[in-house]
Amino acid sequence: MADSLLNERQKKKFDEEWELCISLLHSVAGRVRATFYRRNGHPEMSFRFCGDKVASREELGLPEKIDELARKPNGLVLITGPRGGQNDDAQLPGQRDQQRTPMQNRHH
Repeated sequence: MADSLLNERQKKKFDEEWELCISLLHSVAGRVRATFYRRNGHPEMSFRFCGDKVASREELGLPEKIDELARKPNGLVLITGPRGGQNDDAQLPGQRDQQRTPMQNRHH
């Protein structure tokens, strides 16, 4: 199946690097990201359906600062949900200290 989806250049890259991520356009599903990789020496693939178009920054409700970050030549930008919640590890150390009782704060 992978051979029918890949061109010669992509096949060569997959053979050399044992992994490949490409974007495909399907007539019904729209944009699809396909990842080819080897696991235990055997080729496998996964697909992620992305819809029929890429949403703009405005459609996603993101601030203009994202435009500048997206143009950076290197790095990783993570956009995550709200901080805090039930997971204490998601809070900054100072916030954890503020939530301790006076007795707990004496030991830190």
